[in-house]
Amino acid sequence: MKSLKAKMILIIAVLLTCITGFIGILSYVNARDAVTHEVTEALKMASGQAVKLVTSRVETQTTFLEAVARYQPFINYASSGTKLQDADFQYMKAEKGRMGFETLAIVNQKGEAMRSDGTVLNIADRDYFVTAKKGKPAISDVVIDKVTGKPVVIYAAPVPDNGRTVGVLYGVRNVRELSNILEGITIGKSGYAYMIN
Repeated sequence: MKSLKAKMILIIAVLLTCITGFIGILSYVNARDAVTHEVTEALKMASGQAVKLVTSRVETQTTFLEAVARYQPFINYASSGTKLQDADFQYMKAEKGRMGFETLAIVNQKGEAMRSDGTVLNIADRDYFVTAKKGKPAISDVVIDKVTGKPVVIYAAPVPDNGRTVGVLYGVRNVRELSNILEGITIGKSGYAYMIN
């Protein structure tokens, strides 16, 4: 009798252990999946906010350039080569400082750029120039500035005149500024954001 009672207790104990183990494993898997789902959703939300922040800053820069590109002396320079006066350079310098650009430049259809520092160079081979010349604002990849030799990002806007694009206005920004935007975005205690093109 004792051995039958012991066998029954052993069988019940093994069954309870198996059932408890199965429930434990099932609970662990469900909890892991729930946490993974929550973390994934939080990352999607954080990355979406980061994209909106960067997009907003970029749109602010291009909108600014589109407004400055309507300055009549810039239109005259781009369309017919009319020489810029000292007051025009002062305006260009004031506007570049107001929006934090390192330099601004007005460019004619041939790609000849007159920079706010007085430097003249040809940027006809640059993609941002080609795109803006077609009437669309453009932002470059990281490029090496032809004057300073430093890595920069260039924002370009078309210079409009009577419904056609006669030139391009571009602004140069330090590449570090894009990184600075992302530095403020953290995920958890040690997560960080980064940008790929």
